[in-house]
Amino acid sequence: MSENLSPEEMIRANAEMVLAVARNEFQQDIGFDAAGVRWLDGYIQGLVDKGEVDTSETLCDNLGSFLGTCIIEAYGGRWQDTEHGWAIVLDGDLAVFPFNKVLKHLTEGAEDSVLSLFNGIPALRAHASGTGDATAAAIIEPAEPPQSGSQSLMSRIGGLFRRR
Repeated sequence: MSENLSPEEMIRANAEMVLAVARNEFQQDIGFDAAGVRWLDGYIQGLVDKGEVDTSETLCDNLGSFLGTCIIEAYGGRWQDTEHGWAIVLDGDLAVFPFNKVLKHLTEGAEDSVLSLFNGIPALRAHASGTGDATAAAIIEPAEPPQSGSQSLMSRIGGLFRRR
């Protein structure tokens, strides 16, 4: 089935999978919005706090698909395959990298939280357009592709999308 889907359709399928797992396994009725990102942030930080970090490509793909879909629903933008990997492109050249941000949160902890990226997008936009305070915006740099790790519930589900 995944062979017939475009990359964007595969990303959406992964994002929908995260919604289903949140509802079925964690009894969390979340959506593609700020509340969903808060849940995602707590889920990832819980893994970090318990020492159950899984940096597998599957987990990063699933959670990054969900984060990116939330960003698009809240702020607009579109998925684009860039030289640094898949990104959400906002306002011309401004791009954020949800898959890489998930990996950074898993490996660096709360200081690189997915919620900080989500909440920081208005400041990034203001900075990029020259209308905001330059100190309020952070530079979002792509991370290296994830290496295989231990199996979590999310990674066992299986991802449809793979970065190149």
